[in-house]
Amino acid sequence: VGCNKACEEFMGIDQKEIIGKTVFDVISEDLAQRYNIKDKELLSDSSGVLVYEEKVKIFDGSMRDVIVNKAVYKDEYGNPMGIVGVMTDITYKVERDKLIQAVEEKELLLDRAIEIDKLNRKIIKEITEIYGEYDAGLNPSKSSVLVNYKLEDFDPFETSKGGK
Repeated sequence: VGCNKACEEFMGIDQKEIIGKTVFDVISEDLAQRYNIKDKELLSDSSGVLVYEEKVKIFDGSMRDVIVNKAVYKDEYGNPMGIVGVMTDITYKVERDKLIQAVEEKELLLDRAIEIDKLNRKIIKEITEIYGEYDAGLNPSKSSVLVNYKLEDFDPFETSKGGK
């Protein structure tokens, strides 16, 4: 394994502790196993290129979302010599996308609430037209409320006074 300065900072390990070691020497066993499986996949793939998203734990213990780009480099005869890889930290993009999705969901709920409010206002208007303000329970100084009516007597689409 080798690395550049960015890798060194991301992993929190000095370059001297990384160069010449295997992936099993520098990261957790479970992550090393996953990388090893992906590397074997890459070496057996004729394209010699592999791109995937991964969650990785960095030196401070926090989890980061990354896109891993790996490619096999070959000698002049086409024999695999090793793998070169780049990890791009996309954590902020993933978090931003989750926030955007949450906002969109809240906007959808708000739109639904507005539609329900419009329907409620329409129903109240129709009830008021049919039964009057007193019986529709809209006059707080009066004691009668809408729930005093039997549901089978109420047809919101009936336009004549008195329901059905």
